[in-house]
Amino acid sequence: MTRAHGITTSDYTMLSFLRRLEPCSAADLARAQKVTPQAVTQQVASLLVKGLVTRRESDENRRIAMLSMTSLGHTGLAEISAQARQIETEMLAGLSPKEQDVILDFLARSAAILERKGA
Repeated sequence: MTRAHGITTSDYTMLSFLRRLEPCSAADLARAQKVTPQAVTQQVASLLVKGLVTRRESDENRRIAMLSMTSLGHTGLAEISAQARQIETEMLAGLSPKEQDVILDFLARSAAILERKGA
C-alpha cells in the first residue's frame, strides 16, 4: 500500500510522528519514536531526498534544524491513511459489533503493553 506512493513503511511511520510534532527537530522525533537520533537522521535524509520533508534553521537555536512535511508528504500520508482506514473497515465489516469491539480492545491493550515495555 505504501510502496504505490513511493513511501516505505518506515517513511509512513516517520511522517505520522512528524505530522503530530511539526515543526520539530530530529531529536524530538527520536524521543517520540523511542529510537536513536542516528536512526532518525538516516530516515530524515531519505525523506528529504524524496521531497517529503523540509529542513530549516530553528529561530531559537541556529544549530538545530527544524523539520516539517512538504505538501507531497502531507498528501502521501493522507492518501495512505485513507487506504488503511478503508482496509480496516473492510476487514471488520463481516464481524458483529461485539466482535469488532473485542478485536479493537485487544489491539489497543496489546499496543499499551508494548508501549509500557518500551518496544
